[in-house]
Amino acid sequence: MSPSAWRSRVRALAAWLRAYGPLVLAVSLIVADVALRHRAVGYENPRRWGGKELLVYSIGCVWSLATWSLAREALWRFVGRPRLFRALRVALAALTAVLISVSFAYLKNFDQAPSWQVLNFAVSEPMWLIRLGIWGLKPSDLVTFLLLGLAVHWLLAPPEAPRVIGKLRRALTRGGAVLYLAFTGLITAVPGMQSPLPVDANAAAAIVQYGLGQGLSQRHLVAPARPPLTSRPHEGQPNVLVIVHESLRADAVFTGLDYANTTLDPKQVSPYQSALVSKRADGFFVFPFARSNATATESSLPSILSGVDLGGESQAYGRAQSLWSVGKARGASTFLFAAEAYSWSHFDEYFIDGNVDKALTGTELSEAVPMGSTSADDGAVVDAAISHLEELTRRRAFFVGAIHFDATHLPGWAGPGTPQFRGEPGEVESYGRAVRYIDGLVERIMGALSRLGLLENTVVLVTSDHGENLIPRRTPDRLGAYYEPTVRIPVWAYVPPPLLQRNPDWGPMLDAWRPGNVQNQDLLPTVRDFLSLRDEPRLNPPHLTGRSLLGPRPEIDQMAGQSTCAFRAWALEGFFLVRGRVKVIVSNDQATPQIYDLEADPKEQRNLWSDPERQREALVWIREAVEAGEERRALCRRIGSVCPVP
Repeated sequence: MSPSAWRSRVRALAAWLRAYGPLVLAVSLIVADVALRHRAVGYENPRRWGGKELLVYSIGCVWSLATWSLAREALWRFVGRPRLFRALRVALAALTAVLISVSFAYLKNFDQAPSWQVLNFAVSEPMWLIRLGIWGLKPSDLVTFLLLGLAVHWLLAPPEAPRVIGKLRRALTRGGAVLYLAFTGLITAVPGMQSPLPVDANAAAAIVQYGLGQGLSQRHLVAPARPPLTSRPHEGQPNVLVIVHESLRADAVFTGLDYANTTLDPKQVSPYQSALVSKRADGFFVFPFARSNATATESSLPSILSGVDLGGESQAYGRAQSLWSVGKARGASTFLFAAEAYSWSHFDEYFIDGNVDKALTGTELSEAVPMGSTSADDGAVVDAAISHLEELTRRRAFFVGAIHFDATHLPGWAGPGTPQFRGEPGEVESYGRAVRYIDGLVERIMGALSRLGLLENTVVLVTSDHGENLIPRRTPDRLGAYYEPTVRIPVWAYVPPPLLQRNPDWGPMLDAWRPGNVQNQDLLPTVRDFLSLRDEPRLNPPHLTGRSLLGPRPEIDQMAGQSTCAFRAWALEGFFLVRGRVKVIVSNDQATPQIYDLEADPKEQRNLWSDPERQREALVWIREAVEAGEERRALCRRIGSVCPVP
């Protein structure tokens, strides 16, 4: 074929593409979206869709085809004003490239399409978004972003001969307007319509729902209604300090844990905390089989600081007490020092109230040490906390408070003067540096307590909100995973030897829990007992359902966890149960439940669900756990046939 013939064909193809540009753009995005979704786990993957999901996605496809035609129709009306027309095309192309690129990146990394809550995070914490972008963006991503913007700009240009589309364009324009209005009505009234939808339709839904949430102050949460606890004077109870780590795995702190799948050396990255295992005589108690009740911060923190049973009563979030209200019942001075903001699921509005005398979170501290818009350097947090402890010592004030770190949250932060992390998510070496930084800060806190003379009468409880998925990573990622690397956490306690002598039953009780399935939900009941409030009705079941580590370890040692609940939604859903050394995972990233014998298979490689005897034994206590929890029942209804309990 001659060069002139090739040029003629190329011109003809270009003319056709420009004539049908909106349709080409919409179909291309749908094809790319479906291809990317086939790599996702859970219900975002088309291979797991049923009739309902196919219907929702089909509606989104029709809306996408119509909307892009409407967009060019709107642009055509400005042809007589070339400067404005070009500006609108450039703006629309840039906005589209940003929204679609971010949506695809989010789907690739988190196995779900971004919701309006994700948009809210981006708006409220832009520096975090920039930080994550610097960490994760590669040159190829920037090239793709640029090419996408140029393609949108070119395909939305008016064709040289608009009559090419003719009646088809006009029909699509009229139909698209109707479908667009119908779709907007659907996403306004039915938030669940948002997923699964094509990438452009999902982005539009997220924007509309974000606007509605902001305009209507929509919380999607039960209003808090918690009666005050009975006030009792301080009668010689110890101070209580709760330290919460962020994304800290148990095998980064304790040696010899057989589930470990990384090269982390606790003696190197946690020289202070790893040595506590051998310091029982000094009042240190470690719990190597402790687990988080959730792998997401916004559901895990309530289980720690307010004792919420995530699988229990749906209204519990609005009725739960808190570490600080329990402290106030004894007349304690209360505080919170945190590197993170505390706005997830409105936790700050629910629990940082009149019961908290002093609260400094990332929202305030980040102004002095800019780590992100609402995230502070943990060293600044410790400085502020120690300064406050010095003030309390001068006043001889009895206290109950919390310190919450952030540096071990991916991508990791090893302190001022260290380079920003660049590499693959879950890279072990960088994570280890962040762990080492935090371990030094824990040692600083304990040293300050000793220097101020507080170690003789201060109980310290240490935990983490969840573990972390490090290389070699196992799917799904942490937010939807319930394997040991993401749920095993380093829990330890310091109880001053003089207190142990005055309370001779405390030491044996804590020792008995060492091989037990300790959980984050047990911390607040333990604080209750350290403060001698066990007889307070509102701090016992059904209000506070965790088990106290100052109480007897039950004969049937069972715990449960889940990340989605009444106040947190996520595409990947499931729960896990541990009974003795047997673990069950029920999650919609798998077609069937999973059973693991942690004694024989600590790395959870052999699913025993196909063993009839194992399945029959496990079904008995799975059914009991599901039927006993309102939110576990609701979760089972959402994931359908994956849950073995009808």
